[in-house]
Amino acid sequence: MNDKLVQYMLNIDFGDITGEGDPKLFDYFLNDNYWDRIVNGKVFYVIGRKGTGKSAVYRFMEEEATQNGAIVTNADCAAFPFEKLLQLSDDDYSKPNQFQSIWKNIVLNYFIAQIATSWPEEYDNQYYRTICEYYKQFHGGGDISNLHRDIIQKTNKTSVGLQYKSFTVNNENAESSTFSRGFDNITKLNERLLSLLTNYFITTKRQTKFLIQFDRLDDNYNLYQKKTEYYHVILCLCKVIYFINQLFREKRINNAKIIVYLRSDIFTKINQIDAESARFSDFIFELKWAIINRNDWINPRLLQMINKRIEASNVAGIKSFEDLFPDAKINLRNNKGQQKVFNYIIDRSFHRPRDLVKFCICIQEEVCNNKLLYFRTIKDAEKKYSHWFLYAELANEINPILNDKVDATYQLLREMGPHSFRIEDFKTQYNSNRVSILSNYEELLKYLYQVGIVYNFGKDNSGQPIIRSIIRNDNEWNPKMMFQIHTPVWIALSI
Repeated sequence: MNDKLVQYMLNIDFGDITGEGDPKLFDYFLNDNYWDRIVNGKVFYVIGRKGTGKSAVYRFMEEEATQNGAIVTNADCAAFPFEKLLQLSDDDYSKPNQFQSIWKNIVLNYFIAQIATSWPEEYDNQYYRTICEYYKQFHGGGDISNLHRDIIQKTNKTSVGLQYKSFTVNNENAESSTFSRGFDNITKLNERLLSLLTNYFITTKRQTKFLIQFDRLDDNYNLYQKKTEYYHVILCLCKVIYFINQLFREKRINNAKIIVYLRSDIFTKINQIDAESARFSDFIFELKWAIINRNDWINPRLLQMINKRIEASNVAGIKSFEDLFPDAKINLRNNKGQQKVFNYIIDRSFHRPRDLVKFCICIQEEVCNNKLLYFRTIKDAEKKYSHWFLYAELANEINPILNDKVDATYQLLREMGPHSFRIEDFKTQYNSNRVSILSNYEELLKYLYQVGIVYNFGKDNSGQPIIRSIIRNDNEWNPKMMFQIHTPVWIALSI
């Protein structure tokens, strides 16, 4: 039987761990009514931890657009020149204004391009005619699919302000320009374009929905040296999205929308630096996969997700995770007896699709090398997964915050050990290291909890275990409870 399992395993295609670029994504994409909930719903911001499928949903929206009579522009910001944008900061402006002006111009020009290049033509609509005139005059009627990058790359800081092609940003109070006179003032231009687009959307007879999506704003997050300015840039984009979408809602415009896909930790950060961003909370769709309660283990969405990938592999005799990983044959055990392989993997993850797929790929690599599939195969694969989990996956989130103190933090965690500990124990070890990490031991421990490296552990009055975790149930940390290092983190630290 094990020989058959080995053969099955070698023929399964688990797919990519990320949504972008996966050629088979739509063969096994788990659709949770996303189009209706996000595009037709009251959603401006799709947020989730890294690896929860934001980019997969982003691509799915583009795939669904044709069936829903929509036009989608996907602004992929993986190669967005943030460092160049941050260099354009001008002391003549109040802190965020220049960034908001640039983002607004990008968004409005994307809508202009969508309308001017879509079918059917509407020359009986005066606003449509003006849109086409503008598009032809200032974009040459050509492709501007990378406008969000081009507009930054071609913008320079001069003695009189920010200059891009034929327009110059002097100050926010310069006299208005006309299209024919060129872009003398980006703020006034934005006002005119927004008015033009609003009037078009109100008067058009078309039912087409125009959608603009921004994704992968955080791909190179840990490389940016100006973290505070970076947060302001993202905050400004979110403010522009809020302002324009709310204007459209006020005018009862239902066929135009902007959506941004953003990591939840970055979204939380921008909320901390700007009190007004609290109003964003009513327009959030959060991607969550966590299995929290006992009943959640009954056909959870994570299991459905991996089952779709296994079934899409079209391997005869294998339709599900249980077929591929029969618990009795693999025989994983703990002090309570036999463990389910699926439960074992999920308990060692961040409850995300990326974790489950990566762990399965690690198992597949072990099977390929050793031609065996049993409990030891799972354990060996766990070491590979844990190393990736800490040093590749978590690194992108914690490096920008801990900076050069990452190694010192890892050493401190090693000294805490795999068993539960009190905050007083952590304080003692922190002080003995004589290394200042963040402002103090409490801030560090709270941060480690917030990123999922440690969790709270305790027992209720009946002796049953209680787990408080940012990963599973978004609970705030409790410094009065015990703490424990998340299993894959400890495994990676101890290898």
